[in-house]
Amino acid sequence: MNRIIEQGDYEKLLLHVERLELALKESEEKYQSLYNNSHLMMLIIEPSTGKIIDANPVSCQYYGYSQKEMRTKTIFDINTLSKEETLAEMALAVQEKRKHFNFTHRLANNEIRHVEVYSGPICIQGRKLLYSIIHDITDKVMIAKSLQESENHYRNLMELAPCGVVVFCNKKIVFANPAAAILLGAKEPKDLEGVNFINLIDEEYREIARKRIKRILINKNTNTIINYSFTDLKGRQIQVEAASAFFDYKGKPAVQTVFWDVTERKKELDRAARIQKKRLTTQFPIKEKGKLEVLYKPASFISGDLFHFYRLNEHTVIGLLADVMGKGVTAALSNSAVKVLFYEIAARVKDPLKIIEALNKETPEFLEDEYIAACCFAFDFLENTCQVVCAGISSFSVKLNGRYYLEETLPGSFLGMFKDSVFERKIYKFKTGDVFYFYTDGLEELLDKSWVKNKFTSFTNINKQKKFLESVTFDNEDVKDDLTWLAIEIL
Repeated sequence: MNRIIEQGDYEKLLLHVERLELALKESEEKYQSLYNNSHLMMLIIEPSTGKIIDANPVSCQYYGYSQKEMRTKTIFDINTLSKEETLAEMALAVQEKRKHFNFTHRLANNEIRHVEVYSGPICIQGRKLLYSIIHDITDKVMIAKSLQESENHYRNLMELAPCGVVVFCNKKIVFANPAAAILLGAKEPKDLEGVNFINLIDEEYREIARKRIKRILINKNTNTIINYSFTDLKGRQIQVEAASAFFDYKGKPAVQTVFWDVTERKKELDRAARIQKKRLTTQFPIKEKGKLEVLYKPASFISGDLFHFYRLNEHTVIGLLADVMGKGVTAALSNSAVKVLFYEIAARVKDPLKIIEALNKETPEFLEDEYIAACCFAFDFLENTCQVVCAGISSFSVKLNGRYYLEETLPGSFLGMFKDSVFERKIYKFKTGDVFYFYTDGLEELLDKSWVKNKFTSFTNINKQKKFLESVTFDNEDVKDDLTWLAIEIL
């Protein structure tokens, strides 16, 4: 039975409709405000035809068209995919099977840009349409591409590198090149992945390696070349030179180490170093008159430092401490030449000042453009005097009457630098218990540090002083030069 709508009911219904229309209008105004004022690029697309129904101002500016022009375009004019491919992608968005897409879009000036699109269905005025929110990710894609190219380039370089290269993160190898596999006894580089790199280093070098790796990870820097002994996966021992640097591995702190086999070369150098060390004096020539302590640490296998004593008679000893330019075999040859010259001149002139003057004139003939830093000293146990003459090694130290004088200095240019150089001598009266210290510049810089100086001078025994200096110079990357330290105590 039809119900008769009374006047009051009709007015209520009309008021309800008006309220719905007002709410709908307010909702559309809010939508338009959000759509038009958003900083995000937005498109409204008809999924069946691909026609662009609307585009907000930001997207129009991005694509290079007016809003009127955009409304005449289809998505096929913008998306670089084929029409069929684009329709298939839109169908996924309409069916809400996918919301996120990566495309390349063409701008009005034909520039191709990489975009990230978030898309889904929306109902507007009864029409089922597709909204798309667009982000330009061209820079991100280019950076990723560049990184990928860099990584490929890096890998190609590593594949062809003749030296071994490993990257280890949390002590485990995460990358190794073919040369590393050969050096470490693996069939393929991947066989090294997961291996604890530190455990491959022989035990005597392991603690040094741990300290260096820790410093690299903390300071994010590169360390100097160092020698290690490895035991490879086949149990073969090899000697290597290695340099390590901080490396970012997939966002994690890691270390990259480059190393090369020096086993055969080290055998030859070790032999030369043993010969060089055997020839160095370890006792004072007049044992009942003086006690000698020596700290001798080459920066390389063979040192450019040298020291020699020449006994003139039963109560006089002349000594020479020198630092020859260069390292390795070249330095060893220069050392031999200086030694021969020193013995020949000392036997002839018997005076430290005249020895230095003669060496200054004669070394250029043998060493050409190489200069020598030297200090010559003479102990006369009849007169109880010590004479010191410096030429390049200008600092030395003495302890007289139980008092320690740090860094006595004497002027004097390097041997062979100036033909007419003037040198000076200093004479000390000594007695039992006095100590004379002579050292090359490799140690001089270390002794300049106040904490080293204070600790060193706190020891009254030269043997303990030597042990302290050994501990300070052990694996000290600040010490990059050969160093020699002589302590002569009067008995």
